[in-house]
Amino acid sequence: MNKNKDLIDWREYCQKSFEEAKEKNKPIFLLLTAPAWCHWCHVYESSSHLYHPEVYQVINEKFIPILVDADKRQDLTRLWLEGGWPTTVLLTKNREKITAYSGAIPVHEILNNLNYALGYNENTIKTKLKKIIPDKAKTKELTEKDLSEVIEKYRQAVADSYDKNYGGFGFYQKFPQPRTLFYCLKLYKKTRDNAWLEIVQNTLKNQVTDIKNLKTEYLLFDPVEGGFHRYSTQQDWSSPHYEKMLYDNARSLKTYSYLLHLTKDKLAEEVVKKTLKFIEKSWYDKENGGFFGSTDAFTEEEYYSELIRPEEKPEIEKTKYTDWNSEAVIAYLFLYKLTKNQEYRMVAEKTLGFFEENILTENGPYHYILNGIKNVRGCLLDNSYLLLAFVEAYKIINKKEYLNVSIRLADYALKVLYDEENGGFFERNSPDKELYALGEEIDYAKPVEENGIICFALINLYLMTKNKKYLLPAIRTLSLKIDELSGLDNIYYFIVAAENILKNKLLKE
Repeated sequence: MNKNKDLIDWREYCQKSFEEAKEKNKPIFLLLTAPAWCHWCHVYESSSHLYHPEVYQVINEKFIPILVDADKRQDLTRLWLEGGWPTTVLLTKNREKITAYSGAIPVHEILNNLNYALGYNENTIKTKLKKIIPDKAKTKELTEKDLSEVIEKYRQAVADSYDKNYGGFGFYQKFPQPRTLFYCLKLYKKTRDNAWLEIVQNTLKNQVTDIKNLKTEYLLFDPVEGGFHRYSTQQDWSSPHYEKMLYDNARSLKTYSYLLHLTKDKLAEEVVKKTLKFIEKSWYDKENGGFFGSTDAFTEEEYYSELIRPEEKPEIEKTKYTDWNSEAVIAYLFLYKLTKNQEYRMVAEKTLGFFEENILTENGPYHYILNGIKNVRGCLLDNSYLLLAFVEAYKIINKKEYLNVSIRLADYALKVLYDEENGGFFERNSPDKELYALGEEIDYAKPVEENGIICFALINLYLMTKNKKYLLPAIRTLSLKIDELSGLDNIYYFIVAAENILKNKLLKE
């Protein structure tokens, strides 16, 4: 816990805080931070930066300071994030953005920004916030040719962005993209073209730290305790940021388990074994079910460069997030499908049971739960991921309860988040109005990644039920987004949805 935190009189992100800014005629100091794991957030939130006396005294006296935990309030990230964490946004009393920056900038720059914001707030006239309305772009009639072309374009993008020297995708700092690697393995199984397999094996080889080189060449994968770090700052996977995230490790576990299944690759075997051990030791709640969210970057090299690790361990953030837990469930279901090991099924089912009992409501799932406190409903993020987890559970385990929960989740999303007129699913339609500025509880943006996830889940649900109320919104959503698909991991579910439509000849239906 940050011992400096109480030096600033932080408010919650809510209607009450924004009303206070208007009443007191003060600008807003908004900080988005990921305190559970973010190294640069820790640097910024120190007495050398944000909590320097010259800084925090000005913030307390002249601003309304609002603190946002970016993990617990992922619903606000797309709205305010400026390239990375930590993000600082300075707003007028009417929520007009004055300036914003990311990173741990020095004291004199913070003070310059504060003074600029104070002058701007004093001199600006009251502005009327622009009302965000739904996108009026219309869906077009999809053809099999459209679907084939977007699939081929994705495959080409994978091949073009592959780094032959060090594996992975891109040629600068690297994030693991395990969904894309999983897709390469599917292509290898289908075509027996070794080029697709080589992408995965070469990536894994270059991600894994040789245990003999801990002090000199530490890479993305921790060979001592297991688990993947969040990303590497260099092309060759070196100099990683040391935090470990549940979602990264769940996706990588699924991918490298598939590699092991297809090839008996010895390195994959080691990585899967150690990743499973790390996840279950650090994050899995054996008593109640569910997984914790992340492990802190801690003291970085001072800890991870040692073969015998210090007794003081990195801190585990014990919040259970719906979207990240859904990723873990999907990974464990896949492991069970491959191995028929009942322990994997038990972990998946216990987690699904925990979320059905504690997170799911008549107004959809909560985003997170910590010490019995749960919050934030009505976001596509959680509805799409949890729907996919229950759909996969029914597909693999064939328990009727999981189909019933899938139908319940899908019906809620279609009722509350689906754009009947134009197609696609909205970012947010939350019943928790008090958590937002006035009118902000509805966000009409249609994020690509989550639209792809729900599209894929609904197609699978249609194949299970033959109810076209699930098929038609999925096809309209894909139709709406097909011309703006770019990236790799973020559009994976749109690509496999397109393949599913072609395979099952669903356009004719």
